[in-house]
Amino acid sequence: MTGTAKYDAAAERWSDQQYADSAAYLRHRAELVVALGPEIEPEDTVLDLACGDAGLAEPLLQAGLS
Repeated sequence: MTGTAKYDAAAERWSDQQYADSAAYLRHRAELVVALGPEIEPEDTVLDLACGDAGLAEPLLQAGLS
């Protein structure tokens, strides 16, 4: 298999699978924000420029961020 063809089946189901448990999905995304971005300490303020419906706000607040 070449190119992106090997990802087609997974991509077709991705949204349904990832958003099936939206709380778990958003919790995971918040963990990625804390782990992969610049060092963030509890009580730091995070500005989400692409916040959409602000679904990530609650998990970030639970991580001690504002």
